[in-house]
Amino acid sequence: MTIRGIAARSRSTLRRVTSEEHEYAASFARAIAEDVRAHPPAGALVRVVIRWFEEDDPLYFTVHALGSDDRADVPPEDAWYPLEWPNVDQEMERTDRLAEHSAVRQAGEALKTAYEAGTSEHAEDGDWAPSPATVEVVRRLPDELQAAGVRLDEEFAASAAHFEGWGALAVLQAVADTHLLAALEAREELPAE
Repeated sequence: MTIRGIAARSRSTLRRVTSEEHEYAASFARAIAEDVRAHPPAGALVRVVIRWFEEDDPLYFTVHALGSDDRADVPPEDAWYPLEWPNVDQEMERTDRLAEHSAVRQAGEALKTAYEAGTSEHAEDGDWAPSPATVEVVRRLPDELQAAGVRLDEEFAASAAHFEGWGALAVLQAVADTHLLAALEAREELPAE
C-alpha cells in the first residue's frame, strides 16, 4: 500500500473509533501530557512520537518527547526516529512510567480484550498502519498537552510510527494541518515514510 493509501485509511479510522478506543485514547493522551508536564524535555515541546509494535496490543509501545533545546542535535533525517535522539534514555524512562500508569493499563487491557473478542476493528491486512486508537491518541495529544500547561513549540508535531519507523507520515497527514506539514517539509523534517 502506498503512503497516500495509508493516509486515506488513517483518516477513515478517525471516524470509526469505538468506545473502548476512545477511552484508551483519552487515558493515554492525558497520561502523556501529565508526564511531559512533570518530566519536560529541554525547552518547548517540539515533537512526540508514539512507537507501536502490534496494532492489536495497545500496551506494547514507547513514547518519546523532544524539546526545542535538543532539536538542533537531531539531523532532519532522524526527526521521526526517536532512538536516534540524544535524550533516548530519559524517554525510555518516560515509557516505563506510562506503561505503569493505572488508567492507561486499565483502558489498554479493556481495548486488547475487545480486539481479541473481535468487538473492535483493528488493522489485519498487514499494511503496518496503527490501530484507530493509536491515531486517536495522536489526534487528542495537542489539546491534552495545552490543557496540562505544557509549553509547545510553534512547530509542535506528534505522530505514531511502527517500531521500525514506518507510518509516521501517514499519521501526520491524517491529523496535522497543512501549515504544519509545510513547515516540517521546509525544515526537511517531514517523515519519509
